[in-house]
Amino acid sequence: MKEWYFADNGERRGPVSGQQLAQLRAAGTLAGDTLVWTEGMDDWVPMTDVDLGNLPPIGLPSALESAPEHEIGTCAVSGRRMLKKDMLSYGESWIAPDRKDEFLQRLRENAGIGEDDGLTDINDAIGSLQFGYIMKRSFRLFTRNFSLLAALYFTIWIPCNFLMEFIDYEILVTDDLARSFRLQRFFDGFIGIIAFGAVTHLLLCRTNGKATGYGNSLGEGFSHWGKLWVANFLTGICIVVSFIALIVPGLIVIVRLALAPTVVMTEGCSGTDAISRSWELTKGKYWPLAGYSLLLVLLIVGVAVGLGIPMAFVPELGNWFVAGMIDCIVGIVELYSFVLFYTLYDELICIED
Repeated sequence: MKEWYFADNGERRGPVSGQQLAQLRAAGTLAGDTLVWTEGMDDWVPMTDVDLGNLPPIGLPSALESAPEHEIGTCAVSGRRMLKKDMLSYGESWIAPDRKDEFLQRLRENAGIGEDDGLTDINDAIGSLQFGYIMKRSFRLFTRNFSLLAALYFTIWIPCNFLMEFIDYEILVTDDLARSFRLQRFFDGFIGIIAFGAVTHLLLCRTNGKATGYGNSLGEGFSHWGKLWVANFLTGICIVVSFIALIVPGLIVIVRLALAPTVVMTEGCSGTDAISRSWELTKGKYWPLAGYSLLLVLLIVGVAVGLGIPMAFVPELGNWFVAGMIDCIVGIVELYSFVLFYTLYDELICIED
């Protein structure tokens, strides 16, 4: 008899038999998208994708089956579906009564406040752009999902980095920084957006308690390529026009439209709608967002310059392979910037609500 394991709040549970797994699903304790695994499987998959054998049909309990969808909630901690009248609510979240303490502990940890603080203090932190809270939340999201985030990012950028540097060193053979910058922008705008889309999709699913994996997230990055390209292209046009015409200072436009690609992936907007949506979300938040943007720029430039210093003193290191390796290391900082901007977007949504 196969022994099954299932994911619960990021931890492995089990083993249980296939019959027990089906019973947990039928009772509503496990959701259909709960990740499960048994020996012989290459990776964890949603429960709805596996064959548990000749077992009774898996469905919702009768009380849920007959209830309208708007009367059913999903526990933010366990993913269990229950009638909302039997659950506790907190903002937009629903919590099973037996998971209340765990939910409150999560809020305390994410907000960075102590056990003795109440929900009023938590509300003061959540939905704000406080530096300590934003940095802590984004760093936790980054480190807890680093393996999959890195896999998605470097699937696209490892070949791109080495190809880009090979072209720069071996084909263009020039020290023209402007030409190198244009080459970088080309790879960013046409290929790198796939990595951004895949990473943002993963972050959205993880923060909303939805199951996803490498293949699904990468597929979402590819499928949204057109919208992301349009959003980036229009953002670039707006920035150039604002700098030339001085109608709106270009630096303001850069910051106010920075969330457009994130909006494409999180809200499914078209490229044009994402531009206006980013402008709307960032209203009145220019200075804190400019501060975060400046911090990321300084961090990326600082790491790149620090790693590039040895190349200036050791000529043998001045080749496309070493440059590609440096690009990959700097890419870890860029990957974190994706997470930080997603966190800022999520916080601005909380403020809006």
